[in-house]
Amino acid sequence: MIRTEVPGTPGLTVLGPVRGLVRESEELVRTLDELDPPAIALGLSVEETAGFQEHFVGARAEPLVPLLTNESVEIRELARYGEVRVPNPSFLVTLEWGRRRGLPLEPVDPSEDEYADMFGDAVGYTELVGRTLRERRLLRSPPEASDPDAFILRWDAQLNRGAGSRQLQWVREQHVALRLRILLPRFGRLVLVLDRERVPVLLRALAPPAA
Repeated sequence: MIRTEVPGTPGLTVLGPVRGLVRESEELVRTLDELDPPAIALGLSVEETAGFQEHFVGARAEPLVPLLTNESVEIRELARYGEVRVPNPSFLVTLEWGRRRGLPLEPVDPSEDEYADMFGDAVGYTELVGRTLRERRLLRSPPEASDPDAFILRWDAQLNRGAGSRQLQWVREQHVALRLRILLPRFGRLVLVLDRERVPVLLRALAPPAA
């Protein structure tokens, strides 16, 4: 898990666990205990947050979650580095941690409708075909890496190397950066939990303008 105090954005700590890995969610809980934030921002949409809270937080039975083929392959490859669970245990433990303490839990990702509009604007037909082909290549030949952090960054870089996909990443993280700038004055300190591979683009979106 990466932990970043964001330059130029005092009061914000970004925690970037690798999606799915149980050991990352365990480290995340220890870090939340250490930081003891007054509020938590989540790299989820409002709809995703509601789904987690309704179906998974506090569930007695092990959840059964259908997976796409590419998700199954990503999980299979990540399992080389440790136990993997779905839905993402990092968000699950964060929601449980915050709820036990009565903290504000703020989703900062675009809504499903907003993301659909962003996708339509950024990813045209040619990019969509290229993305599909890159996805198939990843399924046949996943990246080799010595640790889960390197694996997920290489997986993401290969999948999103097209211009349209990079533009989609950029506008998504700009939206997140704007939401964080609105929330920070309200709470003074804030922890953001965000999938590891998204952190580099978000940090660029949060960077102060060049002089």
